[in-house]
Order: sequence, then structure tokens, then C-alpha cells
Amino acid sequence: MFYDRDHVISEFFRPSYYSGANWEQREKEELARRKESLKDVNILFAVYQPGCYCGDAFVLYEENNNLYEVNASHCSCHGLEGQWNPEETTPQEIRYRVKNGALGKWHDYGIDYKPIILEVLDQFEQKTKSYYPNS
Repeated sequence: MFYDRDHVISEFFRPSYYSGANWEQREKEELARRKESLKDVNILFAVYQPGCYCGDAFVLYEENNNLYEVNASHCSCHGLEGQWNPEETTPQEIRYRVKNGALGKWHDYGIDYKPIILEVLDQFEQKTKSYYPNS
């Protein structure tokens, strides 16, 4: 599981491994730059399900009243780093995949996040209606 916003950022933007003098400081500075670049991102839902040497992640976030998703996975060789590839989406698209597909259901783990994702979408739509009342 992701614990908080910083955990999401640190998993997706894990710095390249530095060597030499001051490597710890350089890693901290790189993470700080990544956090700053995502300061306007409001994470609505994020889940990371690590398995035996592998893992799957799904992040749903809002930025400037637009909805985005990030999907990522990894094997034992790497983590999630380098996979922050947001795709703009809509509540209707996510809701369809939750209701008619496997989004939100991690069969390997017996966990069902579908009700939570649907609630997050409802809240997002209520919020954006106040910005776009005729939509």
C-alpha cells in the first residue's frame, strides 16, 4: 500500500543511484525537485500491491479540475521508478472499467477497492460540478 503522497512520489521517482561524495544529499535534492513539480497534483486514490518480487500500482489524481490515471507494474528486477506516465481520463471511463472490468479488484490479493474508487469518482464529480455547473 501507499502510505501517503510522499510515498507515491518516492516510489515512482526513486532517484538514480548516485555514487561518490554527497550521494545522499543529491538523492534528497532530486526527490525534492520531483515533489515540487507535482505540488498541484491532488491524489484521490492510490494503491500499490506488492507481490513476491513484483507489484502493481494504480493512481488516480486531479490537477486543474482534470482527472488523470497512472498504471504501473514491475517484476523483481526493478520498482515503479520511471513509470509515472499520466493519462487523462474521465469519471465515466474509470467507472466503466470498475463496473465492467477488473479495475479495483486485485484477485491475487483478495482485495476489492471498487467501492472506494466509485466513491472517489462521485466526490470528484460533485467538486467539478461546482466549477462547471452546466456540465
